[in-house]
Amino acid sequence: MTDKSAAAIREFAEKQFPLSKELKKEVLYNQIQQAKQDELLSDLTALISEHYYPKAFTKWFRSEEFFNEFDEYVEDGKTYWEKPLSILIFETIDELFNYWANNEK
Repeated sequence: MTDKSAAAIREFAEKQFPLSKELKKEVLYNQIQQAKQDELLSDLTALISEHYYPKAFTKWFRSEEFFNEFDEYVEDGKTYWEKPLSILIFETIDELFNYWANNEK
């Protein structure tokens, strides 16, 4: 994650759980708010890190180039992506990302 992204997440956490400016009267309140900020920051960072795809991949994934290369179909409520004239069938976006990372970049 970039410094800019980390700063934006920190700013979001601070907006959700703002600290009081009256430090003497609100010490316990600020300690609780700070703990909540830290927890939210940790949760958001983990969530983003776990499910992050580069912008170039997300643009490719729904582009005309992608649909020229892959057929998309739904079977039993599950989406599949198949590369015609090959044995490649992808069942998850992670599988497509790995394909893209190894072949399209």
